Amino acid sequence: MKNRFIRLLMIAVFFALILTPGMSIPAAKEGLILWANVVVPSLLPSMILTAFLVQIRATSTISRLVHPVLSRIYGLSSEGSFCLVSGVLCGYPMGVKIANDLLEEKRISLTEAKQLLAICAYPSPMFLVGYVICNRLQYQKILFLYLAATYLPSIPISLLARRIYPGKIQEKPKTTRSPVSIRFQVLEECVVSSCEIMIKIGAFMMLFSILTGWIGHLYVLPPMCRLFFSLFLEMTTGVNAAVLSDLPLLLRTAACLFATSFGGLCTLAQTGIVLKDPGLSNRSYALFKILHGALSVTIFLLLSRLSL
Repeated sequence: MKNRFIRLLMIAVFFALILTPGMSIPAAKEGLILWANVVVPSLLPSMILTAFLVQIRATSTISRLVHPVLSRIYGLSSEGSFCLVSGVLCGYPMGVKIANDLLEEKRISLTEAKQLLAICAYPSPMFLVGYVICNRLQYQKILFLYLAATYLPSIPISLLARRIYPGKIQEKPKTTRSPVSIRFQVLEECVVSSCEIMIKIGAFMMLFSILTGWIGHLYVLPPMCRLFFSLFLEMTTGVNAAVLSDLPLLLRTAACLFATSFGGLCTLAQTGIVLKDPGLSNRSYALFKILHGALSVTIFLLLSRLSL
């Protein structure tokens, strides 16, 4: 199923590129500019630093600060708490990457990694506040509501994930390992692997920008249908399409919220890059993200009725 979907998606991009080069080339350029101006500066430094912290086993220092609270809410270990905080602060797909890395190093169990996969992936606060709310929506009044609707669904989703993947999360026993030497070579490996992932993310953003640009020019489709496809394909172009639509402001905001909470198929493709452990399923991640998007919109509409 997964291979068939990717095959159909790439065929669609191929025909979009061949049949409409006048539209496809500017769309590809727009995707690469967005990657260079927004994604690389906000994601690459955090990706290198968090990978370095994991490699030198320095995550426990940060974990001690957040674990007492997060363990009560989400039932996570100290390493899992670090993963969740990194996913919230750094944005897609950092939370998933760290969960995968911690599982491969046997610092968290497979059960905890599956539970984390449901709740550790978010758009970064920098992207939400700076780009979506202030730059595109230009509606700072809803800042608190938008952030609350983005992050609150993690609580019911965590409860659901713990029912689907039952098992008590326990701290891994502290083994007496030889101390890790902090060498330039370790940092160099983190830089090289992070840059490799970033190039792949840029390529996916370029391809999905071509596809969303092509769909945006299919005027035989109703405007709401084109908006629906944009929201599902790529997060940033979905936000732009929602802002430019004829929907009322409240519904435009809700559409942006779904796009950022779900992340789009482009983010799912990026997750597939970093999700290497065979015990973790990209399909389960996708279902949880769709649920997250729906809950975010529901919470936002309910809170807006009470406060706006």
